[in-house]
Amino acid sequence: MSNTQIKPKAILYLRVSSKEQLKGKSLETQEKDCRQYCADKGFEIVEVFIEEGESAKNEDRTQLQRLLTYCRSTKDKINYLIIWKVDRLARDISGYYEIRKTLMRHGIVVHSATELAINSNDITSEAMEGLLAIFARIDNKIKSDRAKANMEALLLTGISPWKLPIGYRNLKNKEHGKKKTAPDPIDPERFPIIQRGLKEYVTGVHTINSLTKQYREWGLTTRSGKTIYPQMVERMLTDITYAGWLPNPWGDEPVRGLHTPAITLDEYHKIQLIKAGKSFNHAKPRERANEEFPLRNFARCAVCKTTLTGSGSRGRGGRYAYYHCKKRGCQLYGKTIPKEDLEADFIALLERVKPTEDAIKLFREIALDKWETKHKEYNADAERLQEKVDELNGELRELISMKSKNLITEEQFLEQKYPLDEATIAAKVALSEARIEEWDIEAAVSYATQFMTDLPRQWRDYSLQQKHQFQHLVFPEGVIYKKGEGVLELKLGAIYQLLQDITTPNFDLVPSDGIEPPFYP
Repeated sequence: MSNTQIKPKAILYLRVSSKEQLKGKSLETQEKDCRQYCADKGFEIVEVFIEEGESAKNEDRTQLQRLLTYCRSTKDKINYLIIWKVDRLARDISGYYEIRKTLMRHGIVVHSATELAINSNDITSEAMEGLLAIFARIDNKIKSDRAKANMEALLLTGISPWKLPIGYRNLKNKEHGKKKTAPDPIDPERFPIIQRGLKEYVTGVHTINSLTKQYREWGLTTRSGKTIYPQMVERMLTDITYAGWLPNPWGDEPVRGLHTPAITLDEYHKIQLIKAGKSFNHAKPRERANEEFPLRNFARCAVCKTTLTGSGSRGRGGRYAYYHCKKRGCQLYGKTIPKEDLEADFIALLERVKPTEDAIKLFREIALDKWETKHKEYNADAERLQEKVDELNGELRELISMKSKNLITEEQFLEQKYPLDEATIAAKVALSEARIEEWDIEAAVSYATQFMTDLPRQWRDYSLQQKHQFQHLVFPEGVIYKKGEGVLELKLGAIYQLLQDITTPNFDLVPSDGIEPPFYP
């Protein structure tokens, strides 16, 4: 087959929610990250859509509507829509899936440049399962509970109810009115090639892109004879089916399959380690997170500013835990700080920086006032957008009526219906973002003020992961430990710095929409 590589085609959708972001680097950051993602994946960017609304609440998403129209006009020619984050496309689940479903009809898959987890097979599978569940209800429950039970029973025998991935032949029993009683056999043409590539990847000689290129040179194609791409190879590397096991959607553990494996289970696990950038030569990788040392990689050395590490030693009295500088050459390298001393000093620091009662009182007043103002603005925009949605639905009903009375042809109907559908989706997304659920703002503010008035207790009660999040919220750049002076902060987080400044003389408060909220576990 030809070695000429056809790059998957991608479009970018960038969006900001305020004029301030337009003046800053938000759009630049989004575009840079999205372009870098495409470069890493080998995607060709063919179009960029930039939504520059004055605010998220009153923009009508004209570029989103333009994007949907573009995707319809280029059906099956664009492979991916790249967004910076999911909330750039839609902030609510229903809006996101409405857009995603529409794009899928045009052969387009959504990828996030920064939230890479949603691009993985597991997340995609979950999303597809959700969409399929919707289609199933529309199509009068295609899969009944009994059918699911039969499929699970078949799976537990080691035979997959579904067709196996590329490299195996689909017996197509269902099409011939037969029950599946044997595992799918290997594809004699593709299986040996796939097996060879997977075993080479275990040795560490390939990246996903280089393995894709190698597969192409060996003549591997899709079942339909088309060119394979890195995304397909990445799915192969993470599919435990090739190790002789079957994914089990009804249980926590996979099921041992009766089909012929391409690699061993041990080789499969090695592939996952290589993909994660880890070595499989170590029996037990060192854990970066350690419950015993919550300030590890957060507190810094007073001399070299390197983050401290933690370790323990044994003596006559038992085991002793210490923090210490890890940078060779530093004059404090190897000088230990008792764990209890450093953590006690950190708690004392939290006590010193917690907001005063006057600051909390002002915070409460400002928060309630700000909420009331925003609430009125959002409700006004919601009413306007609801009118627009109603108007579009009215136009659609009128169009359907004209079609039913044979006043317009099928071609004329579809020509007018598609733009109406796209405009309605864009308007509904904007409407859902403009609506604010009625909730107890008094209770929320009370919880926030309680949270901010007792920082030491919050830190003590948190899990290790929550401690890490909390520490970086209060002190984004970490803290410094200086012998004789205790723990010193480098910089306070924005919300806590504001609460420090708010009670100073001549403080001129200008409400900001960009201040991060307090951390709530």
